[in-house]
Amino acid sequence: MESIPVYKWSNLNHNKLSEYGKQWRIQNNISIESGEMFLSMFRKQILNNFGIGDQDIDKWTISFSLPYPEPILLITDKTGNIRYENGSYFEEH
Repeated sequence: MESIPVYKWSNLNHNKLSEYGKQWRIQNNISIESGEMFLSMFRKQILNNFGIGDQDIDKWTISFSLPYPEPILLITDKTGNIRYENGSYFEEH
């Protein structure tokens, strides 16, 4: 799979990504270690659902927003571009 440009990705359906986010929140509520293990186990699938191709996975990190109203997954690349679980994004350049 090739990486999808952010302007195209943001207009796609994010149901599967939302499911990963929901499952991560459940695991993270059990314990932070359980949440981190979930992100590690499903890293490739989560990044693919963020529109990141296999060849670009190492350029991105998975983290999450502050918990208001609840935390959401986000990914950041080395230049500061961010994609959020809900389909929104921030481009550094």
